[in-house]
Amino acid sequence: MSSLVPRFDAERARAASMRMRYVEIRSALAKLQVKAASEDGTVTVEMGAGGAVRAVTLTQQAMQKTPEALSRLLLETINAATQQVAEKTNEVVSPFVSNAGLDLQAITSGRISTAPQQRPQNPFAEEIERASAIPKRPMGDYARNQQPRNPQPRDQPRNQPPPSQPAPNQPVPSRPGPGPLNEEDV
Repeated sequence: MSSLVPRFDAERARAASMRMRYVEIRSALAKLQVKAASEDGTVTVEMGAGGAVRAVTLTQQAMQKTPEALSRLLLETINAATQQVAEKTNEVVSPFVSNAGLDLQAITSGRISTAPQQRPQNPFAEEIERASAIPKRPMGDYARNQQPRNPQPRDQPRNQPPPSQPAPNQPVPSRPGPGPLNEEDV
């Protein structure tokens, strides 16, 4: 067990380092903002991290366009801003990413592979998972292995109480006679 302590401490330090990198990335991305304009300058789009549209500005000339032309111009400008966000995100995040197998540009531009990825093997993490695994148990009434609360014998009518319970409006039998309680009475 004592041989696990140094490895656990190393994993905890690694997790703390990753958490610090995450905070730095998040802080840098919170400041990320791009501005894209249409070729004719009539439409401007401002975006933040993740492609969040923060502002759309239309000039008077943009309002003179047909709805189809304005729609096309808006989409082109939004797509240009989205591309800028991907590039800036790549610039911000790449210094913090140490995984050489990670295609950051594909992720930030939305081209994530749908092929299943092999999880990197970390024997220590797997050992911890196995050691801390809680056996799965069924839940609910089926797991309790109990009989129903008031089992009815098949030959007894349903509207009659079971013999172990007094019938409604019947006096409950009491213990015989006054006097001190015995162990049997309790």
